[in-house]
Amino acid sequence: MNQSPAILKKFEKNLENSPKLDNIITLFKSLLNLTKIGSPFSTLISDFIPSRRFLRLETFAEDLSVEFKICEEKVDTEYITTDEFAFLFEQCFKAVSENYQKEKIDAFKAILVNSTIDKTLKSIEKEVFLNLTKQLTVLHIRVLIFLHDTREYLKKINIPDFQIQGRYKDFIPTIFPDVDYETFKIVLDDLNNYGLTELQSSSLNVITSSSGLRLLGDRRTTQFGEKYLRFIKL
Repeated sequence: MNQSPAILKKFEKNLENSPKLDNIITLFKSLLNLTKIGSPFSTLISDFIPSRRFLRLETFAEDLSVEFKICEEKVDTEYITTDEFAFLFEQCFKAVSENYQKEKIDAFKAILVNSTIDKTLKSIEKEVFLNLTKQLTVLHIRVLIFLHDTREYLKKINIPDFQIQGRYKDFIPTIFPDVDYETFKIVLDDLNNYGLTELQSSSLNVITSSSGLRLLGDRRTTQFGEKYLRFIKL
């Protein structure tokens, strides 16, 4: 391990003279081979990441073709030859190569399909929704879907209504067990700031006579949030 500082200095020096990404990756791999963590990293860079990205894109393309066949009669064939659709197509495929989560991939798939059959959306709105999907995390999307139809979401994750009792801090951990309550509040405020939901974290501590699902309500998304969800869902 005494070689580490020398390795890092050599890496930094050569990196300055290596403008191409391929050269950087090759250099990084060769230097990593000098350490005991080199082999796993080299495999990750050479094989796993490229192959997983290719597999995602291949699967995405296959699923997309199936969806287009289903709604073939509704597709605006003239629209798919436009620069606007070419931009959406390129951006969605690029985003799929960078995101492995199913919720995000499904959203990009829906964006491409819906953009060809929904003539009510303006070009600039589609771009806004595309960029919004890139920015939101999977947790943002899950919370948004939850607030769109709370009972349906609970049914989907097999939580009976009677388990949702008490204040927000009592039942939110039941619905999102893998998420810290403070993190949930930050995500909630993000969605509110984007204009997607009506609920804010400051509302969670307000004392009322309601509790459980009566406190939460069936739907807390805005009109804009509803429009966005329709665009990213098939």
